[in-house]
Amino acid sequence: MNRQILRAVAGCAGALAAAVALLGSGCSDALTSLDSAWWPDDGGSGTDDRGPQEPAVPVTPALLLSAPAASRSYVFVANELRGTVAKIRLDLAAVRIEPIRVGAGPTLIVTSPESDVAVVLNEAGGNVTVIDASVPGDVTTRTVDTLDGVDHLSLSPDGGYAIAWRGYAPGSSAAQLLAEVSLVDVDGDAAVAPVVSVGTGVADVAYDATSENAYVVSLDGVSRVPLAAATSDTFAPPLAVWPSSERPRVGEPARVVVMAEARIAAAWSTTSDRLFLRDLDGGDVVEVELGEGNGVGADGQLAVLDASGTLVAAAPEASAITWVDAGAALRGEDGAVSAVDIGASVTQLVVSRDGALVAAFAHGDALLHLIDSDTREVRHVDLRKGIDHIVFADDGADLAVSHTKGEGEPEAGSPADELLDRIYAATIVDLESDRTKLVQLASYATEVAFSPTAALLLVPGASELVRVDREALSADTTRFARPVEHVGVVPGVGAAYVSQVHPMGRIAFVDLQTGETREITGFELNALID
Repeated sequence: MNRQILRAVAGCAGALAAAVALLGSGCSDALTSLDSAWWPDDGGSGTDDRGPQEPAVPVTPALLLSAPAASRSYVFVANELRGTVAKIRLDLAAVRIEPIRVGAGPTLIVTSPESDVAVVLNEAGGNVTVIDASVPGDVTTRTVDTLDGVDHLSLSPDGGYAIAWRGYAPGSSAAQLLAEVSLVDVDGDAAVAPVVSVGTGVADVAYDATSENAYVVSLDGVSRVPLAAATSDTFAPPLAVWPSSERPRVGEPARVVVMAEARIAAAWSTTSDRLFLRDLDGGDVVEVELGEGNGVGADGQLAVLDASGTLVAAAPEASAITWVDAGAALRGEDGAVSAVDIGASVTQLVVSRDGALVAAFAHGDALLHLIDSDTREVRHVDLRKGIDHIVFADDGADLAVSHTKGEGEPEAGSPADELLDRIYAATIVDLESDRTKLVQLASYATEVAFSPTAALLLVPGASELVRVDREALSADTTRFARPVEHVGVVPGVGAAYVSQVHPMGRIAFVDLQTGETREITGFELNALID
């Protein structure tokens, strides 16, 4: 979990009293001016080179802040040590902050871009808090008890249900093999979440698009949980997706993917070229031969085109990508398995959100292979620089490529390819025209977010945000005085947020049209005042 311990010297009682006097007693919805003397101006545009200037009254003894989570209109940040969540909204001339009391030890917040409801996991308290900020000025909260020890939380696509569980990952010990999840009805009124018994070692949770069912992946298989029907403690038996000889052992990956729309689960063998399929509404495990040398194995890739019930597999050394029509394979139809030769071996497969396009590449190689899911046509884009990872825009129109970097620094007079290899860079690819924009960076881009108009590249090594216009492919850079941590988009206000490391909490909002940046320092201060 991406959290940052931020420590500052505690202020004396007189300093805190001064803070209260400055902010006044009505801090539950404090309208905080960006030009306030309380938070010194250290470059509201993010371009000041004087370095960070601390507030005159350091009142926060210790913060443990979660990664921000954006809803339709707000950004939420949890403070684990104080049991609070800051709800932050950008208005035309200021930032509006509201501290909200939640449970003990909040560590994770999940939201939907379609609503202003947030669900907070309070790890130390063994519960979750539902925050409903749908009505401006009238925030409601409700705390729901969950299983003790849960550390993962997910939200259904419609935002109506949340599932909390203790996560299993490769290397997990037997003590982490919880065989239950807590199901929270976000819109309900229950004080205790029903417990759903599933398989041992919960690795993942998937939902269908209509939020009718959740699918819980474990070391025992896949459990289907009808969300609306699970109003009390219940058992959702896991359906094994492998033959017994292929079942993962404790400490190994679960090796299962779920096609929630098609209600099909798939697993793969690490020792053969076989794939295993199971209809989650019933039926036996069906073995599918992928062809000699085309098995996923321990190091291959298996991706899901969920809406069509299609799987795409890449073997570590094969130059072909295998297409599997899972529904046809379950029915025993001919032609369910086919291969698309791309002329090169790949190590990574990434599918666009709508499933229309599959991107394939070998880590460190400059050639990006794009496969149309309907026609299986392949086109190749030479990016001239090694690929580290890629991110599709949600609308599927563009993708961002973060590049690898060769050893050494670029030197004057070096060949062009050597210079290119030794710089930090990212590329934006227009997928309709294959236009590319190479953007030189000061360090690696660790996070990418897309808005309808811009690609946002976060560069923590240089405390920078690079904004690339998706139409013009022009780029501009905003520099911050403090190290940056996370970037995201708040769709309802046309802005992006950039969280920064600061002993009192700092966040910047970037106008996605103009690039204008506004910062707020000390947003967590309000949580100290009741």
